[in-house]
Amino acid sequence: MKKFFPLFLIFIALNTFSQKEANFWYFGFNAGLDFTDCDPKAIDNGKLNTFEGCSTISNSSGELLFYSDGITVWDKNHDIMPGGTGLRGNPSSAQSALFVPHPTDKDLYYLFVVGGQGDAGFFYYTIDITQNGGLGSVITGPVDLSDGNSSDWTERVTAIQSSKSNEIWVISASKRNLYSYLVNNSGVERTPIITNIDNTDIGTRGSLKVSPDGTKLVITSQGTDCLLFNFNADNGRITNKSILNAGDVSYGAEFSQTGNRLYISTGSHNQTAGAFPQDAFIYQFDLTKRSITDINNSRNIINNWLGYRGALQLGPDARIYYATSGETSLGVINKPEELGSDVIYEQEGISLGSKVSSEGLPPFIQSFFKVALTDVDTGRKIIGEFLVCIGDTKNLGISSILDFDDTADTAEPITYEWYRDGAPLSVGNTSQIVVGNPGRDTDGIYSLKAIYFNKCGRERSLEAVAQVRFEPKPTVNSIDIYDQCDYDSNSIDGFTTFNLESKEPQLTGGATDVIVEFFEDDDTPIIDKVGYINRDVANITNHVIKVKITNTNTGCFQFGSMELKVTPTSGSFNSFDSIYEQEINISSTPEINSEGSNDAIFNFEAKIDDIILASGGAFNRTDNQFSFYQTREDAEKETDVIKPPYDTYHFTNETDIYVRISKNNTCEGIGLFKLFVLEIPEPMGNTSIVPLCINFPENVPVLETKPLNGSSNDPSDTYKWYLNNSLISGETDRILNASKEGTYKVEASRFYGNDSGTEDDITIIGYNTFTVEESSTAIIESLDLVDDQDLLEENTLTIKVNGKGNYEYALNSNAITAFRKGEENLSYTFTNVEPGLNTVYIRDIKDCGIVSTKEISFVYFQRHFSPNEDGEFDTWKVQGIDNTFYTVVDMQIFDRYGKLLKVINLKTESGWNGTINGKMMPSNDYWYNATLIDKNGKVRKKTGNFALIRK
Repeated sequence: MKKFFPLFLIFIALNTFSQKEANFWYFGFNAGLDFTDCDPKAIDNGKLNTFEGCSTISNSSGELLFYSDGITVWDKNHDIMPGGTGLRGNPSSAQSALFVPHPTDKDLYYLFVVGGQGDAGFFYYTIDITQNGGLGSVITGPVDLSDGNSSDWTERVTAIQSSKSNEIWVISASKRNLYSYLVNNSGVERTPIITNIDNTDIGTRGSLKVSPDGTKLVITSQGTDCLLFNFNADNGRITNKSILNAGDVSYGAEFSQTGNRLYISTGSHNQTAGAFPQDAFIYQFDLTKRSITDINNSRNIINNWLGYRGALQLGPDARIYYATSGETSLGVINKPEELGSDVIYEQEGISLGSKVSSEGLPPFIQSFFKVALTDVDTGRKIIGEFLVCIGDTKNLGISSILDFDDTADTAEPITYEWYRDGAPLSVGNTSQIVVGNPGRDTDGIYSLKAIYFNKCGRERSLEAVAQVRFEPKPTVNSIDIYDQCDYDSNSIDGFTTFNLESKEPQLTGGATDVIVEFFEDDDTPIIDKVGYINRDVANITNHVIKVKITNTNTGCFQFGSMELKVTPTSGSFNSFDSIYEQEINISSTPEINSEGSNDAIFNFEAKIDDIILASGGAFNRTDNQFSFYQTREDAEKETDVIKPPYDTYHFTNETDIYVRISKNNTCEGIGLFKLFVLEIPEPMGNTSIVPLCINFPENVPVLETKPLNGSSNDPSDTYKWYLNNSLISGETDRILNASKEGTYKVEASRFYGNDSGTEDDITIIGYNTFTVEESSTAIIESLDLVDDQDLLEENTLTIKVNGKGNYEYALNSNAITAFRKGEENLSYTFTNVEPGLNTVYIRDIKDCGIVSTKEISFVYFQRHFSPNEDGEFDTWKVQGIDNTFYTVVDMQIFDRYGKLLKVINLKTESGWNGTINGKMMPSNDYWYNATLIDKNGKVRKKTGNFALIRK
């Protein structure tokens, strides 16, 4: 049998990096190292001169490409690259620069830089290696990734390959947040994954490193805590903050190749004249411990010297190098995977010749240093978990020590030791083992430790690890023979259509995390699972196919089989009576009107009963199965079945429905019937109130009627009318003349007789409503006026009315814009009424009419006058009598002693000018006695005083 592997691999990605990208280092004060041979050699041709930050990158063959201090980029000839000056980094940053190759375009590189303390910022530039004769040019940048937050940015940057081979995470930090930027086929994604550091201020100075396996992240800080996190290479998320016992002046950080050990360096800076050396430490932490307490308790002091802070950096030779600031050598941790003094630390481990180390060393993408075991069957290096399906075996190991160190001397003996979770496995001196066999069939961290010699005679060791996880295979359930009725055009040839997909829930037991594939017995894949036609084989009626179920989370799969059977049919095709159903009322106001939806819900359960009844006993619910479909093809393939509850389906008019009828292991046939949607009549109505003007208080005689048009525009419909839910006898026309108020409902009935195809007579009723409200003109009840007040503003006129309307009021104008609504419907008070004749108009807002009062006279006896001929109050008179309302206005004027001074008829004279017999009277109070007779003979008398004022 052929083997079928899933089209995807879980937790496995191709490792696109080797360690040779880190073959050249340029750092410090023109210092450098070349790791091309079995031991690094000092080189002095570099142009870089930096207190701290720097970065170098080589190609996958180990050939130098370029290096930078964050401000300048030099090419492999040590010339400044075009566009490679004045960059936004700062050599005084702990990690001022980091080169990152484009994941899929070998000609493009990105240079990420951070600035200095106080205004660091985070930027990147793009380098095209094909330009400048193959030496490269900076073609774009700077692109600001700090999003306006540069003043809060820190001196930290690191990178790691994601769980996918074509993605890289670049990580940097502000004082309170960590930022993971994804670099993929499209370039650098500007929107990062942001992790808040729980309101912790990590300070500006320090380093950032990710373990080569992409699971841990550490932040050192000059001035606050050293922090350890978990890192998720799948999504860039950073979690589980813990505080390492490394003091508050931590600076350098590095993980061993396996990520099992972490090294932290501490100390003060050496960047100012006369800087005083202090105790500087290198601490080791065992990260195989499960709790932060146990990790802190595992701390070992690897080195303590009177000096300065310095970076830590893993080399291509798996050793960790320490920047001994101010010295002509680097410290070396020779065996980083060991514990305590077994690491063999050398303070002067590698000479820099005549050049001097500063505090920094070049960081790299940490994935360069990942030493991974290999899935020997596929040749793929294991990144993340290595999954083995229970019942299977897989070969795990390495093909050659040269895969990890091409300086290894394979002529010398190589020792291999295997461990699971730190416990030795008894498998002998071998570079490969089989996992899945007894004793090696449980989850755990499987590690291979190799001890060998390089061509320089130096003993070397490497440790390659893989997280192995065992997962069960899915179950393929046995099911009954899939018996399919031959419903196609040749119903007795033994070939028909099977819907294999319909059997997947039975085969999988309803599992949702699996995919199901089908194959012929010769392993030919069955592509059309829904429309599969059994093959032309010797036994066409009983045909066995293979079933493969694969777990989508693990990739584990299991094979099984399924037997198909074709049962011939009579080929009969029945037509059944149609179903008629009223369309759905979708009115948003069903208490007011009905509105058809153009579709309906049909009762297929009742149709089954009809089919059974029409069969004359041939069918019944016990032996037969009934299923419904919208196409014959669906009925044949059993796809898109119409399932209960049937009230969830809405069908439009003249829809064809196919019914598939089966009887145990025999086939009865496929039938057809139609669905008809009967329209609901939709009579007209009125959502607005219909006003009806009446005589008030008794509507006798009837003043008017209002026609209500309830037509449904179908001449065959009949009508009924209701008033306040009571039937109006004799009103059967589409139009009703309403003569009283209330809620009118019109019902339009539409008859569907069996002559139109319905089995029974059906009458469908639609309805609508009208609201009629009575209204009338106003009847004036009373007028109450107050005039001749001390202030004209105090003159008021109050009118009271009666009626069955909604009224508005206006003074001296019947224009629509003049009317106002009062606080009360049946009364209104006008203020500041001017002297003279005034008329009040009352309007029914439903347009039943406007009524008005008779003319109402307001007068005002002046309180003073000043006869100085300025045009204002030059005479004393009574205002508001310049009209025909008053026929007589006689006035007697007295001085303060009661002497009659003058008698005036104000209907013929304009008023008193303040003189008597040509003599001007002095300023003083004067009294009057007035008699006013209106045109109706009504007498009004008034006495009072006024002031004469001379200015």
